[in-house]
Amino acid sequence: MKTIKLLALTLVLATLSSCSKDSNIITGGDITPPPPPLPDLYRYDLEEYYEPTVTISETLYRGGDCIYLERAAFTGKYTNYETLDTLIIDGKNRSNLREIAFYGTYGNPGSYDSKYREINYLKIINLDMDNIKILFDDAYGNIKIGGSNLSLSELNANSYTRAGRLNKADAFEIIDMTKETTAFIVRKGNFTSYTNFVEKEVGYVDYATSNRRGKKYKLIAKTKQ
Repeated sequence: MKTIKLLALTLVLATLSSCSKDSNIITGGDITPPPPPLPDLYRYDLEEYYEPTVTISETLYRGGDCIYLERAAFTGKYTNYETLDTLIIDGKNRSNLREIAFYGTYGNPGSYDSKYREINYLKIINLDMDNIKILFDDAYGNIKIGGSNLSLSELNANSYTRAGRLNKADAFEIIDMTKETTAFIVRKGNFTSYTNFVEKEVGYVDYATSNRRGKKYKLIAKTKQ
C-alpha cells in the first residue's frame, strides 16, 4: 500500500514540475523569443595619407639647362587633394643647370583642371641656388609646402613666373602640414560615410568615400568595441 502511495505522489510531483517549467515559456499562449544579439561594433582610426617621396634626379631631366617637374608637381584641381610627403630635387652631376620649372615641357598640364600639389617637405640638394631660377605658373597660385631644407626667403628670392617673360614673384608659401586624423564607429554591415574603409585591414589607403574625391586616408587602427 505504501509503495502505491509513493508512486502516486511521484507522478503528481512530476506533473507539477512539468507544468511549472512550461509556465516559464508560455505566457497567455504566446512564446517569448530571446532578445537578438547586439551587432558587432568596430572603431576605425584614420590618418591623412601623403603620397610617397618623389625624387627628381638626373635620370628624369628634360632639356639642357632646365629640369621640368611636370606631373610630379600637380594634382587634380576638382577631384582630389593628393599631397606629397617629400619632393627631392637633386642636381648632382648637373653643373650646367640653370632653371627648375614647376610645369611640364609642353605647357600647362591640363590647363585649369590641375593645381599644385601640397608638399610636406621640399628638399633641393647639390645645386648652387645663387645661379638657379625657380619658374612657376601663377595661374595655379602659390606652391604650398610644409617645410624645406632651404628657407622660404631663399626659395622666393630665386622664383619667377613664366607669363610671357620672366617676372619676379614669390612662388612658395609655408602652410601647416599637420596630418588630419579622424575616427568613426560602425555596426558591422551598416552604411557609413567612410564606405571605402569598412571591413578593411590596418594599412589600407583610399579616399574617404566611393566617389574618390577629397583627401586620402590610411587606416591606422581597427578595434572591436
